[in-house]
Formats: sequence, C-alpha cells, structure tokens
Amino acid sequence: MAIKMFSVFGIGKEELIHANYCAIKLHYNRTLEPAYFAGLPDDTVFAVMPVMIHEHAEGKLVAEHVRCRINWMDSVQQPDTKEPKPGPICTAWLDVPMVLYEVFKKREYDHNATALGESA
Repeated sequence: MAIKMFSVFGIGKEELIHANYCAIKLHYNRTLEPAYFAGLPDDTVFAVMPVMIHEHAEGKLVAEHVRCRINWMDSVQQPDTKEPKPGPICTAWLDVPMVLYEVFKKREYDHNATALGESA
C-alpha cells in the first residue's frame, strides 16, 4: 500500500478520539493521552498528515497501519474576557488503523481552499 506524502486530512474531535481508542486497543506504539482531548472544544479540527506505513506494535509484527502526525491549534482562555483565543500549535503522533486512514484520506485538504473541506 502506498501513501501519498504531504497529504493533509482534516478530522474532528470525535474522529480523533475514536482513532486513538482503536490505536490503544490494538497496542500501537503511538497513542495519545485521552484525558487531554476531553478538554478541547468539540469543534476543534485536527490536521492529519501520513508519515509512513508501520507494521509493528510493542515489537511484534501486526497488520499495516499508518503513522500520522497530528496538528491542532490549542486555545488559551483570556483572563480579562474569559473568551478563548488561539494558542500554540500542538503536534502529536498517532498510529492510525488502515481502515480509518482510508476514511480520512477522502477528505484531503485543498491547499487553495479557504478552510478544511471547502474548495476555493
């Protein structure tokens, strides 16, 4: 299976939580701390970038999955207005089951678009 490098897919919070849950259950090497994402706004968009095909979990050969870089913008609450403002860009790594990767890649980001999922 070949993956297209430099592809970017946008997924929502619930999709990320589900992909992470699958990665944890499959004992993949790259998973995320579930408690962290519970505090993020429900409308957070995560940029998923495939990096490589991977075939190991805890040192054992397993079904192919895709190691992905995940980026998102955290929000920081402003003390004077209590309104969130854009914070730092965060990065994490997640091993994504191939079946979910196939779903995510259908939402490839158009670099000429005004927002994820919109064409210019």
